[in-house]
Amino acid sequence: MTRESLFLSGLAISLAASFSVIFYLRTHLKNVLIDLCGTPERAAFWASITHITLVLNPLIMALMYKPGLNNAMLFEVRKPIMLALTGLVMTVMLMSLFISLFVPRQARMADK
Repeated sequence: MTRESLFLSGLAISLAASFSVIFYLRTHLKNVLIDLCGTPERAAFWASITHITLVLNPLIMALMYKPGLNNAMLFEVRKPIMLALTGLVMTVMLMSLFISLFVPRQARMADK
């Protein structure tokens, strides 16, 4: 097996683990979020945010690994992909923060 195929195998295993966790938590997370958010629509939004972070964060961590001193093209695109995904996660997190700050406190309390 080449370094490239081992690296890609590691990424695939990382993604499989992320999707397994999402599949396992999906029903329980949905019920908790409906209880906390008040409506299925709001719960679905926050579940989507959770799913995005559960996939992208482990993928970013896996991309941080740089095998050896191999100059293969696959490893040259690793860093830009990692940086782009990090930016995406940061954007999603900031968007989530701003949305949560602008939900009126009275509306949050009334939904409960």
